[in-house]
Amino acid sequence: MAGRGPGPEDREGAPAAVVINETMAAAVFPGESPLGKRINVGSQADPTWWEIVGVAEDVKNFGVREGSRYALYLAQEQLPTGTLFPVPRSELPAADVVAALRAAVAEIDPLLAVAEPGPMSNVVRGALGPERFLSVLLSLFSAAGLLLAVVGLYGVVSFSVTSRLRELGVRAAVGAGSGEIARLVLGRSMRLVVVGMLLGLVAALGLTRLAATLLFGVEATDPVTFAAMTLVLGTAAFAASALPALRAARVDPAAVLRGE
Repeated sequence: MAGRGPGPEDREGAPAAVVINETMAAAVFPGESPLGKRINVGSQADPTWWEIVGVAEDVKNFGVREGSRYALYLAQEQLPTGTLFPVPRSELPAADVVAALRAAVAEIDPLLAVAEPGPMSNVVRGALGPERFLSVLLSLFSAAGLLLAVVGLYGVVSFSVTSRLRELGVRAAVGAGSGEIARLVLGRSMRLVVVGMLLGLVAALGLTRLAATLLFGVEATDPVTFAAMTLVLGTAAFAASALPALRAARVDPAAVLRGE
């Protein structure tokens, strides 16, 4: 985000250089650029000063729900570590990259082992495994709930139309058109739907505290989500109500009154 990353010039014996993440830059150097400043990573009695040469974007190293901690990025030659995680970027197939990595490591030391190589997508998928499982599970339950709501609404409206056939037949006999009858049935059912959706939105807003811990990158009261949810439910309810309304619009007044 600013400055540079560790490079070939950061060798053993050269001035110690460090890259810090944006969370650390904002907390330790608020309102100013940290580039060129030094930080002590040792003790007060025996300080070890490193010069800040760059600022890196925050990375979710400890899970998507946990905030970013302070992070330091150092050159391997200035602070060697025994375990390395090379992350090469390539447009080649993953198998070719892994083969090239194994060959490069073997040239350095044939006794070194390359453990569990694979594409970054596998790493991300494994890290998000519990969240993905929970998301799929909740989606299935939501789809089942929506299906039950649509079937229930269709049944209620169909029963209402059946119980009001005489009324609808009389209306048709005195001149009510099929469109007017359809609008009558659809309007009554949609009024119930609107009341139910308003009550549902109020209940959903009250239960957002329970859902907040399951979300990442979106607020529990996200207006776009609530608007999309309302649109989906409204469309499904309209479709469930439209079929009985169309059946009512095609009612034959003579057959209904003759049956009565």
